Amino acid sequence: MAVNVEIAGAEAPPGTDVPRAVRDGRGPYLAMVLVGLAGAWLVPLLTHVLRVDWVLPVLLWLGVASLLRAGRSVLDRLMIAAGILLAVVPTAGLVISVWPWGLAPVPAAGFGFTVLVAVAAMLRRVPRLPLAVRGVDLVTIGLGLAALVAVFWPYRHADKTGRFALIAAGGDLASHFSLYDAMREVGGYVFMHRPQTAGEVWSIYQTYPQGLHFTGALLASFLRSDGHQAASAVTELNTFVWFEPVSFVFMVLAILWAARWLAGPGLRAWAWLPAGTLGAMYLLFGDPLEMLWSGYWPEIAGLAEFAILLAVLARPLSRIREQIVLVVALLVAISYTYFLTLPIAGAATLVWLVVYRRRLRGHATFLAVAGLAGVASAGVMLYVNLIAFPAGDHLTVPGSILHPNNRVLLCVASLVFAATVGAAWRSPAWRGYLVSYVVTVGLILAVAVYHEYKLGHLDYFYYKSTHLLMIVSVLGLGSVARVLGIVVTRPARSGPPLGRLLGQVWPAVPSAALSIAAVAALGPFLSPGWARSYEDGKLAWRWPAESALRVAAALPQRTGAVVLVWPGRGVPAHATHWSNVLLRDHGHGWRAQMWIATGQTLEQLFDASPYPIRVVTDNGDIIAQVNAILDRRPDLRAKVTVAIIALPT
Repeated sequence: MAVNVEIAGAEAPPGTDVPRAVRDGRGPYLAMVLVGLAGAWLVPLLTHVLRVDWVLPVLLWLGVASLLRAGRSVLDRLMIAAGILLAVVPTAGLVISVWPWGLAPVPAAGFGFTVLVAVAAMLRRVPRLPLAVRGVDLVTIGLGLAALVAVFWPYRHADKTGRFALIAAGGDLASHFSLYDAMREVGGYVFMHRPQTAGEVWSIYQTYPQGLHFTGALLASFLRSDGHQAASAVTELNTFVWFEPVSFVFMVLAILWAARWLAGPGLRAWAWLPAGTLGAMYLLFGDPLEMLWSGYWPEIAGLAEFAILLAVLARPLSRIREQIVLVVALLVAISYTYFLTLPIAGAATLVWLVVYRRRLRGHATFLAVAGLAGVASAGVMLYVNLIAFPAGDHLTVPGSILHPNNRVLLCVASLVFAATVGAAWRSPAWRGYLVSYVVTVGLILAVAVYHEYKLGHLDYFYYKSTHLLMIVSVLGLGSVARVLGIVVTRPARSGPPLGRLLGQVWPAVPSAALSIAAVAALGPFLSPGWARSYEDGKLAWRWPAESALRVAAALPQRTGAVVLVWPGRGVPAHATHWSNVLLRDHGHGWRAQMWIATGQTLEQLFDASPYPIRVVTDNGDIIAQVNAILDRRPDLRAKVTVAIIALPT
């Protein structure tokens, strides 16, 4: 009996992927293609009539996965498909931004499914997903479900205001929302509609990497069965609040899958369980959780893309052309999402090209075409951002950021490094990973030196760079799982039936014990701490959330005024930031949130602002202070007004 063995980098034997309809004749196959093209439009039309457009992105994801042939399990196919779609959607955004239908779900899905059918016809493939279920995949999925529960646990009793409060601490997220909301208005990228969005989006964000924001804006069209911007920004916010926590869950799943992939097909479930649990506990309850609270939405998504890319570069897919497509796609996705990972991604890609040059030689034309297409797509976002904001200047931008727990980070990073060095002697995959690890450490040191030289101290992007080491370290936990495989192993299968039965379940004992140790060490269950506060909902910032909602309900949108929330209590910077965003005036109002951090007087703000200013307060002393300034400076009366709105205590 002939057996096809999957070999890394090998193509399938000729004829094994050809649909039966093709072998039976051109007529049946043509009919099948025509049915697929008809369905590509009829299904979106039907779901739109039924207002269940949300199923379309899921169907597209499954459709892409079903046309892949690399990967041993459904989870593998879905993760690879996600990596491809994370580049396809932002690239399609360049076309969607100028076509007449905007973000309407039916045209977007119809053209998407049409392209999918065309690709299937060109490849002579029929949809097919592997049915095998592997133990390591069940462990990875189980940890992903645990991440879902952990991230959304504070949301279980939260109303709309409570959900907003859970993300309100993220000042960056307010600016990201303004980008998303503006895209819902113009039907495409903000950098392609700068004049129309100048009042709504702060100018430095108009050229920010926008692929994730576009993806979110398009997904909102499917979720709400409406491609137009809602009349109220609060309505858009009620959809937007889900995107960052969902992205964080996806990041955890992507990193754990990437770590499992990097460990290789021989990894056993009982060995992966404690290593995967350690990684999940660190991602969910360690420093990475602070990215979620701080509103670093693009970074979260970019790190998911980054982890998948490093894994498949170190241990390539079995299909060379699918590997090329995935690598190019992930590089494009990162270019539209989060630039800081690009130096490491570029170095890892170069190593892959050199190490696997012989396998790639037979696909040189395909590699060149795919590479040029990737450069053309990624180059748009890179050009738009770097021309407006050179990388050297960007690295020195200050910002508010929580510092990592260096003790835990060094412990995890050193553990992984030790295990990886041992594995690298025998495995080219781990040697490839080790290069990425070393380049990551080198990038952190380079940013530190640059900051000391330019600023005289470590600042925002140095601490951002340490996030890369967190993810790279978790990615390398597959090497630790290999070591654990020596401990978590099955006894010999010989002996009496009872002995053989015990031998089957015996690995569960050390595996469970080590997993419990990981939960006890890094989980939030045995002692109070930052992660415990998150799970208890104590990190929700209700005051700025309620304040911004009250301001948005009381004041008109798009007036061109700078709104300053200044009651003499609470967190006025975040209330001001979110208020201007919800009033769709952040292109003007950013000045107020920045002023709060300067320590300048109200009069200095009034003088500096080129736009009208509305001071929102319910504090009599603040009202008297503003009136005193206006009495002394009558020239400011036409520019400054006071809006008395009852704000939370």
